[in-house]
Amino acid sequence: MKKNSLLILAFSLMLTEMMALNGCKDDEPAGVQADQNVYELMSASTNYTTILSAIDRAGLKDLLSNTDVTFFAPVNDAFLVTGAIDPKALTDAEVTQFIKNHLVLGKFTTGDFPQPGYITSEAQMGPSGEKLSLLTSKTTGSTRVNSAQINSSTDATNGILH
Repeated sequence: MKKNSLLILAFSLMLTEMMALNGCKDDEPAGVQADQNVYELMSASTNYTTILSAIDRAGLKDLLSNTDVTFFAPVNDAFLVTGAIDPKALTDAEVTQFIKNHLVLGKFTTGDFPQPGYITSEAQMGPSGEKLSLLTSKTTGSTRVNSAQINSSTDATNGILH
């Protein structure tokens, strides 16, 4: 199980690096009030059905609905990339860690990311339960988490969807 969990986390990181992270719509203009939580934003789009199924299976809907979070949501096309993880093939424990690897507690805009630096996801690794870190970087006109470019960010009532 330990070996499988490490492989799942490694593939999860690889998927994050290979995909372009997309929010449901372009950045909200300053002063616009969000009216949906992170889970609702994804549910309103057909681009997130794969990740939503995994979230539901992991029992994390309430967390993404009621807790202040930043969620890096892979779109459906990201799961079609060769070598990408199929969440349906994971055990319940593995799918939970997979989702948590895309989840940071608190609301973080791309301007809040250390450049370069690390933010800590909720995924746990190894017997000590250490949380995995995600590398953040910014180049001219581009913000990345690991090597995946964030294409848009959408404010939610409880956080941000990247």
